[in-house]
Formats: sequence, structure tokens, C-alpha cells
Amino acid sequence: MCRQLKRLDQLSIRIQQEGSIITGSTPKLARIDLGRVVWTARTRDTRNNKKTQTMAIWIYENVPFTEVTTRNGLSVLP
Repeated sequence: MCRQLKRLDQLSIRIQQEGSIITGSTPKLARIDLGRVVWTARTRDTRNNKKTQTMAIWIYENVPFTEVTTRNGLSVLP
């Protein structure tokens, strides 16, 4: 999969984590959408006898799709 990602010139990335249930079936949410990123470098290494690869990116901030979304307990207050 890393070879396929490395071949991409530009791509979009979504980082998302859901947490415990706030109310009903609505979970807490943290989401970062990066609309346009470009690979800059990669570093291969080993951690705990496992091969790893760290891939760095440049982020274009002024792209309309760069967005941060959060949903926490405060969002259900009246």
C-alpha cells in the first residue's frame, strides 16, 4: 500500500477518531480533513523488531477542504 500512496502526486487525507456515546447513538468525534497534501520525504526504520515507514507531507492550508470538526458533550446542551 505504501508504494501506491507514494506514487500519488497529490491526495486528500481524513484523520478521524470516534469516542464514547454522548446521547442516543451519537458518538464523540474528532475529525481533520486535509484537502490537498503532497508527499515530501519518507524514512524507513524499525521499532520493536517491526519494519516501519514514516512519510512526511506538505499541507496546503488555503484549500477550501481543510477543515477541523469536533463533537463533544457541549454540543448536546440546549
